[in-house]
Amino acid sequence: MTERILLSDLLKDENRLSRFILEMRSGAVAAVPTDTLYGLAVDSDSAAGVSAVYDLKGRDASKPLILFLYDSADLGKLEIFPSPSQKRVLEQFWPGQLTVVFPLPAAKPENFGWNPGSHNGHRARGERGEKAFGLFGNHAFGFSTLGIRVPDHPELRRLLSVYPGHLLTTSANPSGAEPICDPDEIARAFSPGLHWLLDGGILPKSSASTVLDVSSSPPRILREGRISRIELASTGIFEAQRA
Repeated sequence: MTERILLSDLLKDENRLSRFILEMRSGAVAAVPTDTLYGLAVDSDSAAGVSAVYDLKGRDASKPLILFLYDSADLGKLEIFPSPSQKRVLEQFWPGQLTVVFPLPAAKPENFGWNPGSHNGHRARGERGEKAFGLFGNHAFGFSTLGIRVPDHPELRRLLSVYPGHLLTTSANPSGAEPICDPDEIARAFSPGLHWLLDGGILPKSSASTVLDVSSSPPRILREGRISRIELASTGIFEAQRA
């Protein structure tokens, strides 16, 4: 059964917020409003949650999810350290409708991963397991790069600031279908596999975020959305990394 609540109300209700966090850490899938489209979110440390969102959406396991952060300062916690030219892009477009694909450092599952030997799939920060899931394994991540975005949505960023972990996301639509802007339609499309619907009202139809891949030199635009190539070029990002 889907629990539906206004995102603004969830942030004011300490008991429900605590239950939301507990259920997400245990593998729940939530629909969340963003500054572009509704997204489906799961805890990056939960193998069950990541598998569930791929199954719920019918998403090809070869396609990665996107990590939402509260602030660009959180990149350092992932051991991702942008270059000066990349920092200029982030300063101009984060928070905002830009997803940046970074190369991952040498995999350190203890930083983000799921330890299958720990209780209910949870692990203490820094605890190591024989095999890690979350960002670095199975459906969840197995990739050498990671797409990251800081959304320009005040209530969602408040949620990210209090959430004790990371959320991996994908657009709220069955794979190959148009994104859904109406929370009523999201409930119909994904229940009962959707555990939480954080209602942000009907969102205006919007383009998805622009995706900039800085793991290659020069950087590549993988998807042009709300932020144009011309706007990105104005930062010098394409020339700086070519030099």
